[in-house]
Amino acid sequence: MPSTPESLIRDIRMDFDDVLDFVSGQQACSAQVYAIERGLLSRLLDLGRQLLALFLAVRARESPRTSVATPHGRRLPYHSDKPRSYLSIFGLIRFARPYFYARGLGFSVPFDAVLGLPQDRYSDLVRQMSESLSVEVVASKRTRIAIPSGT
Repeated sequence: MPSTPESLIRDIRMDFDDVLDFVSGQQACSAQVYAIERGLLSRLLDLGRQLLALFLAVRARESPRTSVATPHGRRLPYHSDKPRSYLSIFGLIRFARPYFYARGLGFSVPFDAVLGLPQDRYSDLVRQMSESLSVEVVASKRTRIAIPSGT
């Protein structure tokens, strides 16, 4: 995990230039469309993962690190930046965000709530697409089953 948004931006720019070269460079002149389409999908998913990681890094850097209130009105001080894994539609992303903790009072990670991150590591989009695909598979299997007609 790159440590700064600036290093992520540098990597993204280099990878974007590689994508442009992939579709317009010397090797592309003799490639077939299947190879380009397949390679492009892989590269675009990787760029999406990097861009989402950049978004999370920028938001985490800008997130306040002042104490936060518990539901009972007690204050939790900033403790550290804690890592988290997030499985997005683009792939697994690891990032750190502000963590607040006090012994006897518990912990809080307001960053997760502000961004609408789920409690587990699966993105809502991954969950939604998985459910849609499951329904499609079941529906397609049902249409293939021959139902005998009544006599």
